[in-house]
Amino acid sequence: MKKIYSLILFLWAAVFPTVAFCMDMPRLTGRVVDEADILTVGQKESIENVLERDTKNQVALVTLKSLRGMEIEEYANRLFNHWGIGHRVQDNGVLIVIAPNEKQARIEVGYGLEHILTDAITSQIMRQYIIPYAQKSDYGLAAFNGSQAVIDVLINGNHTMLSEEKTNAKKIISFLFSEDGLIVLVILIPIFWNLLVGLLKFFGITSLFGCNLGYMNVIVRGYSGYRSRSRSRSFRGGGGRSGGAGSSGRW
Repeated sequence: MKKIYSLILFLWAAVFPTVAFCMDMPRLTGRVVDEADILTVGQKESIENVLERDTKNQVALVTLKSLRGMEIEEYANRLFNHWGIGHRVQDNGVLIVIAPNEKQARIEVGYGLEHILTDAITSQIMRQYIIPYAQKSDYGLAAFNGSQAVIDVLINGNHTMLSEEKTNAKKIISFLFSEDGLIVLVILIPIFWNLLVGLLKFFGITSLFGCNLGYMNVIVRGYSGYRSRSRSRSFRGGGGRSGGAGSSGRW
């Protein structure tokens, strides 16, 4: 009987940590899981749009409230395998992890993509696209830029390292996708439109491309009051695995 009790205790001690870990982790609800609640609705949707560009691989991003006392390398690997990011045969998944409270981030790469997203490439993405913005607590841009860089490498291959010239162009694009960029567009579009309408009316023009200017003004005003809404997008892991390849960063 003592041997049976000992066996039960041994099995419980072995299984309990795994069960506890699985119960204390975020659910995979989409390509972007914002457990830390650091992304706006617009930022989350913009990141999802970027991740959806890659139709062959599975790339997800998660922000964590905490690392549950683990090193980010261990937590990212266990979460990756628990979610099963990537397809079961190809193991073609990538998980971008941002833990703002511990000031750490990681790109976890599945077995099948290690030859494309090498440690050198993921380290550069971390240093160039994620950490500089995370240091300023601009987590939306850190997540967006990191996601875009990962997708660019997966689509275009790793035959060329990411260049500084691309970085400057991406900064402009990143700003337009950010919440501040949306605010700027919302402010400027009605101003320029009203100037155009006023100029056209001054010359006696009451329609443009067959549309009444008054009606088109209503459309622009409606756009100026638009706020991005998240869409329900079906996404779940396909059973992919990771052996711990990738890179981490701290700020």
